[in-house]
Amino acid sequence: MQSPSGEPTFAVFAFTNILTSLLDKHNPDAIAVIFDTPEPTFRHILYDQYKAHRDAFPEDLVPQLQRIKQLIGLMGLEMVEMPGFEADDIVGTICRRESDDGHEILCVTSDKDYFQLVNDKVKILRPART
Repeated sequence: MQSPSGEPTFAVFAFTNILTSLLDKHNPDAIAVIFDTPEPTFRHILYDQYKAHRDAFPEDLVPQLQRIKQLIGLMGLEMVEMPGFEADDIVGTICRRESDDGHEILCVTSDKDYFQLVNDKVKILRPART
């Protein structure tokens, strides 16, 4: 899927569909979209082989990620990026703090690692794959 100018758009399309469906079905009080940053994390500093065998970030996602971030900003949603930390660390911290304060949290992710965050206040919603 691409724009008339040839820019890849599938990730933007999929993100927008998931987000609008989430808003329609769950009517959340707040939304935070959490991103990794390209900077090394404290884990990379402690262990230089951390994620050394991971595939490179797909080049066609780079411009789409920027479009998604633009969309988040235009919608007035909270976006969190923290150099030195992975998005997983930030999500885990948010889940812990907010659930300890009695808030219900719905994490939308296809990452199975997030299931370790589940408790009586934290739920995981795995978006359908198309």
